[in-house]
Amino acid sequence: MLPDYKSCDGNGFGCYDNTMEVVIISQLNEKIRILLHNREWTQAELAKKLNVAPTTVQKWVSGKNTPTIQTLKELCSLFSVSYKYMLDDGSEIPKYIEVGTVDPRVRFFEQRDDSLHILVDASLKRNALLHRFKNATGDDCSAIYIGRIEQWWTYREDEARMIKDWNELFV
Repeated sequence: MLPDYKSCDGNGFGCYDNTMEVVIISQLNEKIRILLHNREWTQAELAKKLNVAPTTVQKWVSGKNTPTIQTLKELCSLFSVSYKYMLDDGSEIPKYIEVGTVDPRVRFFEQRDDSLHILVDASLKRNALLHRFKNATGDDCSAIYIGRIEQWWTYREDEARMIKDWNELFV
């Protein structure tokens, strides 16, 4: 006999056996944790964006619970990833790793007076590197550089979409 629709995780994900539940929870919680890290968001910031309690996000990240289907769709939209991508155990989300900094006196873009650039390995194609910085007005920004030439830039909240678009451009 199949279990009740909500019996596996209490959130409507449902599953046919306990093994499937463990796979979904373990993969999904790790993806949420990495996406939070990549965006430099705290669990509390994500909770606020989704209008849920911080303890709810903490349970997702720890694997004690999973988001509802509607909330998962909102997560996908926030992180600019597909619903299938979040649930597919075979797809991995690369973790962005800080690889260095560049002195703010080094000019990258003629019209820009930016702060210190944090260099991040975001698995970009064409040997590009992600730079994180504050612009002259103090906004958190990200840019894709090849060498010292800026290719694209955006505000930090749109960074994931910029990275996705960049990598899809060079498939």
